[in-house]
Amino acid sequence: MTQILDFIGIGFGPANIALAIQLQENNLEDKLKYLFIDNNKDSLWQREMLISGTDIQNVPVRDLITPINPRSYYSFINYLHKNDRYFKYYGTGLAYPLRQDYAMYINWCASHFKHIVHYQETVINIDIAECGSHYIVQTNLATYCTKIVIMATGRSLFVPEVFNNIPENKLITINNFISKISELHRELEYKFAVVGASQSAAEIFLKLADTFYNSNVHSYIRKFSFVVRDSSPFSYEVFLPEFIDEYYKADDKTKISLNNHLRRTNYSSADIEVLDKINIKMYEESLSNNYRIEIKRNSEILETSYNGKNITIKSRNTVNNSIHVLDYDFVIVCTGFRDLGKNEDKEYLPPLLEKFASKLVLNYDKESMTRYISEDYELYFDGINKPVYLNGLCETSHGMGDAGSFGLISIRVNKIMNSLINHLKQ
Repeated sequence: MTQILDFIGIGFGPANIALAIQLQENNLEDKLKYLFIDNNKDSLWQREMLISGTDIQNVPVRDLITPINPRSYYSFINYLHKNDRYFKYYGTGLAYPLRQDYAMYINWCASHFKHIVHYQETVINIDIAECGSHYIVQTNLATYCTKIVIMATGRSLFVPEVFNNIPENKLITINNFISKISELHRELEYKFAVVGASQSAAEIFLKLADTFYNSNVHSYIRKFSFVVRDSSPFSYEVFLPEFIDEYYKADDKTKISLNNHLRRTNYSSADIEVLDKINIKMYEESLSNNYRIEIKRNSEILETSYNGKNITIKSRNTVNNSIHVLDYDFVIVCTGFRDLGKNEDKEYLPPLLEKFASKLVLNYDKESMTRYISEDYELYFDGINKPVYLNGLCETSHGMGDAGSFGLISIRVNKIMNSLINHLKQ
């Protein structure tokens, strides 16, 4: 008889690692039957954006567990201690941990759970069993039965349709940046176009300018300029636990208003340190009349094409309506992720669950964009009374602290864990 697991976690990045930690610390690891599946070889975080000198824009104590359990073995502070870097780290005077250090911290946490993780295995299909008692999860290697599914696959990249004409080997994103540029020769003359005004776009713009010293690097932004990230302590209250409940209960109109006001705390903005480095780089190069790096401000990209050699970008300056046509070797698109919802740049459900859209049980406000997601991050489908949890995918329903920030991971996971236990008791 096929074993039915209590749950399967799909993805083993920060969100589900945090869940594994809390299950262990609550002595549930031996009481439940579960496993995690991840298609990567390990849990290295943001492996394609580990750019030298970049940080995580987050204080170290808002890690995977400390807000819930400050005495946890799995805190960032204990990671430093266990790796003999505690005093060395604090000797740096860093306000925020380096991204590479934090990636190593997350991988260190994950290394303690290898016995319940199947790496290099890819989930290709999820079905509801005919009897309605469980889900069937099919991977490239095996088929599993589970009462509950916990999705922590991360949000899908949003690449606007205007870039559909660019072949895969010429289009670069934050999911393949390091791998792609490592194949190129630093001394050659390339033409790069970086699209977007986020922290990632600014970091990539600077990285390309520093690395490929004979190349042209152009930044396309729709606004007049890069904008400094809003780090006001009052704006940062969006990352407080009490804001989750307030945001969840708000109607769509109020949520849109809040998002517009708070967007710069986490999106479409960059740290002043990175912007200062870009400014100095551009000024320094102008001293020798070298203008190989340029910001194409107020630029709306109208179309792209590829002739087998070059990518052509046609853009419009939104201030004076002038049209510009330029050729590039590579285009790096930093245009964000798809949140859950009904708009053009969103997706109604994660790709693995799309086929269940017609089976969604709308127990909540049917007129809302995301009220099919419960307060406990659950989705319900016709034909089964056990939920699928969305771990780190619910920014549209639960607020800006959910998907794009470490700050509330441990709070969210604690809520999911308690709800999970209640369901398994039924």
